[in-house]
Amino acid sequence: MNLWVLFLCRFFLHNKVKTRRIIAASFLAALGEVVIVCIPFGTAGVKLILGFGLVTAMVVAWLFQPRSLKYYYKLLAYSYVSALLFGSAFLVLETVFGREKISLGVWGIWTVFLFYFIKKIYGKVSAKSEFGEVVLKFEREEQCTVNALVDSGNGLIEPISKNPVSLVEEKAMAPYKKYLKKENFRVVPYHSIGNAGGILEAYFIEEMEIKKDGERIVIKNPLIAITKEVISVNERYQMILHPTILKQGGMDFDF
Repeated sequence: MNLWVLFLCRFFLHNKVKTRRIIAASFLAALGEVVIVCIPFGTAGVKLILGFGLVTAMVVAWLFQPRSLKYYYKLLAYSYVSALLFGSAFLVLETVFGREKISLGVWGIWTVFLFYFIKKIYGKVSAKSEFGEVVLKFEREEQCTVNALVDSGNGLIEPISKNPVSLVEEKAMAPYKKYLKKENFRVVPYHSIGNAGGILEAYFIEEMEIKKDGERIVIKNPLIAITKEVISVNERYQMILHPTILKQGGMDFDF
């Protein structure tokens, strides 16, 4: 159960922690919980708090190594919620079939099914999700800060270089267009619903810094396209990131 809970946390938080570390962390968590249960003193309630609370908090900190308290609190919240989801599902299974009729293999199959069901549903819900702050950097240390979202539907690729393309509103880019170099100019064809097709002007820029929950990744020479369309009617976002951009920077954002 620890193993699948930690896998679920990695999925929810789009973290890049390696699978072997998750396996090691799940073993450490189980070992810590067993040690606490075997302590010859203390009530069941205290042991539950220590096992579910303290051990989980320590293991999550070791596994994900958060760089900020805000991100650490988010990790804890997702780990507890994931554990409750699995625990509730196990109770449903016991209630329907009875514990004595359920083999270890059935438990395993149920756990795997539940994990992939949650992953599929969550993936559809978050197909277009708020991501965070992006700083676009140009020459002469000029930079533009925008709010961005990740959209799995953004499949824009520059046909010659095969680079992924992120979209920025023209309004946000207007003061900085003078810093875009002509030699970095590209054209990107696109198709959209209600539009037969068109061409977007795009540029390679110096650097793009993406910030999310205390994490920071830097993409060198990203390709951004300028769109005249409004990305967010309430002006909450000014940019749409291509999903593969995050993987280039080492951050796993799985849909």
